[in-house]
Amino acid sequence: MHLVAAVDVSNVVPAGGDVAQGIPFVHAVKVSGDYSVSVDGGPSVRDGEIAIGYLIGCAVDIADGISIGIAPSIGVSAGIAPSLALTLGDSTSVTVAIQPNVGVNAGLAGAISVNLAPGTVTAVVIGAASLDEDAEYPYIFSHTNTPLNISGCLSPASAMPFVTARVDGTNGTAQTTGYGTQFTF
Repeated sequence: MHLVAAVDVSNVVPAGGDVAQGIPFVHAVKVSGDYSVSVDGGPSVRDGEIAIGYLIGCAVDIADGISIGIAPSIGVSAGIAPSLALTLGDSTSVTVAIQPNVGVNAGLAGAISVNLAPGTVTAVVIGAASLDEDAEYPYIFSHTNTPLNISGCLSPASAMPFVTARVDGTNGTAQTTGYGTQFTF
């Protein structure tokens, strides 16, 4: 039994009005595609399944957010500055002085921290189908205008379509995965 899974057509268009403008770190597209599974030779297929989806990657993850902190401070100070002066000469004198002082101070400190994490790749399954002895090959699976929305990604997001197929025959099982062209959004 020879099993072939293929991404025949893959289309990507910007999501346009579906994503609110001005939201940083949000990436969105609409995807469409045609996928096929073929079985050649060997015994007939008794059972099987296919799953289609996208491997979605983000190089720098900021899903844990950005922290902004402001720390105000207010303080009051008081003090006494004593001084002693001795003057020598024709007339010797000693002067003792006490200078009190009072002060009020205020301050504002701020901090910004970005919680960065290494990127991840996630497999997102958007469709699946069961195969049986009545399935005709090539078996075609299509989808249109499926939204892919990624948030919390500092870098551009990337995705690659895939189709995974498994078929069970009377004398064994075959499984394979086909991949399409990677794109960035």
